[in-house]
Amino acid sequence: MRRLTQRAGASALVLAALATVGARAGEAHRLRHRFTEGARSTYALHVEYDLSTTAEQGERKQESSRDAKLDLVMEVVEHERKAGARAKPTLGVTFRDLKVDQKLTGPAGDIDIAIESGEVTMKRGGMVVIDTKEGKGKDFAKRLLKEFAFLGKEGTLTVDSSGRVSAVDGPEELKSFLAADTRAGVWVLETGTEPVRAGESWESAERKIARLRGLDLSKNPLTARLRYTLTEVVEEGGRKIARIAVKSVSATNVTKGISARVSNQSLSRVPVDIVRFERTVEGTVEFDLDAGRVVRSDLKIKLDVEVEMKVWDETTKKEEVVKTKISGTATTRAELRPPEEPKNKTDAKAK
Repeated sequence: MRRLTQRAGASALVLAALATVGARAGEAHRLRHRFTEGARSTYALHVEYDLSTTAEQGERKQESSRDAKLDLVMEVVEHERKAGARAKPTLGVTFRDLKVDQKLTGPAGDIDIAIESGEVTMKRGGMVVIDTKEGKGKDFAKRLLKEFAFLGKEGTLTVDSSGRVSAVDGPEELKSFLAADTRAGVWVLETGTEPVRAGESWESAERKIARLRGLDLSKNPLTARLRYTLTEVVEEGGRKIARIAVKSVSATNVTKGISARVSNQSLSRVPVDIVRFERTVEGTVEFDLDAGRVVRSDLKIKLDVEVEMKVWDETTKKEEVVKTKISGTATTRAELRPPEEPKNKTDAKAK
């Protein structure tokens, strides 16, 4: 009886091992972005910032923070690759329906800014100083909206079937928004060349970062790379959806310092050293294997930066070092919206 029990236990272990091997072996899936001339898609985007800045100059210390929530809609029009073996597809990208809820805290007190439907409201210490609906502070509101000047203007992304973005053309504000690591949460995924099974990983190409929160790093760019892991493939509405974990593999720690220049015009000649730069990216992307596109993503960036620059102090009449620390998180969530249904049968026939 004892031998029978031992054999049964051994058989159970063998079966468990075989089951594990089978689960790991699984079906291999090819992840490739697909593009169709004229195809349109719409994504709802939600972005959150939670950043704090500390600046120290001698015994003086100044702290500030920015908490912001942005909601907007991104419309994409696909264009197939043009003639030529090396030609790549392009995507026309337009943003609209911006809504912002932002709180700034600093030496000047608390500032609350709300933007919706092109109208701006700003409160300083609870007192309304801008309300464009009432015609108050319109000139200053224009300066606040300059950051979002790309709204309603089409930009163009050049991509390949792996999802790698090789060029961004359009307004400078659009380039800055799409140059972020999360790339609006939609073009952060670069697929590999070989089919993958659940549990297998691959990496993106190395990407250079030429700008960082107002710093011009074009002469000494930082680098970034991401690792992707296929966690599972599930059925959703009759379609196969691949769930992919995303994580950075090149959190940079600058020990010798990277010389940079502040892109702000008033300090454009001030050399800056990045003495520490640590950034991690982590989250998930859901990819429709049948349609060849991202349908959902949730990504978070953690940033921890220390920079130093020398400035002339009129009070002490000497050159002093300003040490600035920037830390916090930025979260981007994107979700593909279902195609809009025609309002009535007449509209459907017209199309």
